[in-house]
Amino acid sequence: MSSLSELEHRVHTCTLCKIGDLKEVVKHYPIHSFGNPHGKELLVVGLNPSTREYEDNYVSSSKDPEKRHDSQMNYFQHGYYGFFTKLEKFFQGEAKTALKWVNTPWEKVGFTDLTKCPTRNEKGQWTQIKTSQKRLIINNCQQYLVEQIDQIKPKAILAYGADACRCFYPGYKQDDAFTTMKKKPVILVPQRQGGYPIQIIQIIQHQIAETLLE
Repeated sequence: MSSLSELEHRVHTCTLCKIGDLKEVVKHYPIHSFGNPHGKELLVVGLNPSTREYEDNYVSSSKDPEKRHDSQMNYFQHGYYGFFTKLEKFFQGEAKTALKWVNTPWEKVGFTDLTKCPTRNEKGQWTQIKTSQKRLIINNCQQYLVEQIDQIKPKAILAYGADACRCFYPGYKQDDAFTTMKKKPVILVPQRQGGYPIQIIQIIQHQIAETLLE
C-alpha cells in the first residue's frame, strides 16, 4: 500500500509537461517539496527546482515515486543546495524568535515551488525558456500549489522571486516590491542577483515575525 497521499501521488507521477515542445525542457521528475512542509506556519514558495538537485544527487532520481518522495521530505537532514543557505538569512533575528527554530530554520519553515519540475534547454535554465513554454508549465502546475496550500494551511507565505509574487498578485511589479512587500498573509520578496542590503533583510525578518505573531 502506498504511503503517498493522493496529491503527492499525482505530483510525483505527473506527465503534463512531457508532451510537445515542453518535453525538451522538462526532463526530470517532479519535486513535491523540499523537506516536509506539513505543520509549518511559514511556507516559502519559489519558482522551480534547479536541475542541479538531480544532477548533483541532492534528491533521488529513482523510478519509484515513494523513494523520490522520501528523499525530498528528508532533504534538510543532509547536505543541501546552497540556494537554501542563502534564504536562511531571512529567518534570523525577529523571524527566528517568532518561528522558534533551534538548529535550522527548516525545522519550522516549509518550501515548495510554483512549478514542480526542473527546467533546462540548451541555453540554460528558466530564463532561457520561451515565454509560451513558461506559461504552459506554470498553468500545468498551479493547481498543485493551490492544493498544497489548502492542505498545509500555513499562517504566512513568503513568495520568493517575481514569478512567485505574480502568482499571488498578478499586478505585482518588482520595482515597487519593497513598498508593497506585505500583502497579508503573503510576504513578497524579489530575487536580487547582488544580494540584499542588511536593512532589507531586517525588513523581511520583521514582516515574517509580524505576520506570524498577529
